[in-house]
Amino acid sequence: MTKTRKVLSVLASLALLGGAMPATAAPMSGMETFRSAYFAKEKTERDAQVRVILYGPSLRADTEFAAVLHANGSFLAKGTINWMHTDLSTGKTSHVSFPAFIESGTDKISLYGYRNGSWSREDFLGAPLWILKMLATDDLKLLAHNTDAVQSVAMLDSLPGQQSMRVTLDGAKMAEMMRECADAQEGTEEQKQYAEYLARALEKTAPTVAWVVDEQTKETLTAYVDLTKVMQQYAQALLEGSYQGEVTLSDDNKAFLNAVGYYCNLQVYFTQMTKDVENPVMRPETKAAPVTNNILSDLQHEAVASSQGK
Repeated sequence: MTKTRKVLSVLASLALLGGAMPATAAPMSGMETFRSAYFAKEKTERDAQVRVILYGPSLRADTEFAAVLHANGSFLAKGTINWMHTDLSTGKTSHVSFPAFIESGTDKISLYGYRNGSWSREDFLGAPLWILKMLATDDLKLLAHNTDAVQSVAMLDSLPGQQSMRVTLDGAKMAEMMRECADAQEGTEEQKQYAEYLARALEKTAPTVAWVVDEQTKETLTAYVDLTKVMQQYAQALLEGSYQGEVTLSDDNKAFLNAVGYYCNLQVYFTQMTKDVENPVMRPETKAAPVTNNILSDLQHEAVASSQGK
């Protein structure tokens, strides 16, 4: 796996869990409403639509997935990755679109991409999986610890039958949790190093989540989070690590991280859906897919070249 895609793999795990927060109908406000909601963990399987948009001066990645979120915190998601980049020297824009599938397991998160007539697979270990385990826990002590990372909750104007909140997270607390999670999990030194880069990034951010819940069904209706600052700080932490000799990056990787770290934005949208019985999210025939760990590498290279006018 190339170093730069670890940026997107970490944030993808957060994105798919963005709507995994439970809901509440309690007529309370602020932090009390959030805590009541968070401890009312939903135990049912849910369908959702997840959209992740990464964009910058010369590139745009727009991914749309139909997802099934299971009660144990695991998920399946299928959809399409749409990639566009513009050659700044010629003004020519190129488009690539291909089917994709994501599944979480006990030891990894796998991304499958269908390109050039066949499926290939990329596995994400370390921080993405640790984040998933941390957020999907049913341990009451860990749940209480997780809520410590909530800095403030503001109630917003809502439609009848709904509750809307703006949740501001404490980056320093999230960094502390990331380090604790990494220490408690098995993993390579490299995986733990990337978890440390994420912790450094979180320390410099205060992400906000816009969360709308149904007052009667106690289900999440929509959630939105802007992960731009987290992504930028994570990319910058990786670059700083390369300057300090902690990690080796190719020129392409450095150029891509510079684009991501200073000029790109990342936004995540989550919408709860009614269960689609006629078109369920099912695993495609990907069992024989080779592990290539380079599904997006050529697109990354083209984006770097075009942004530099090559």
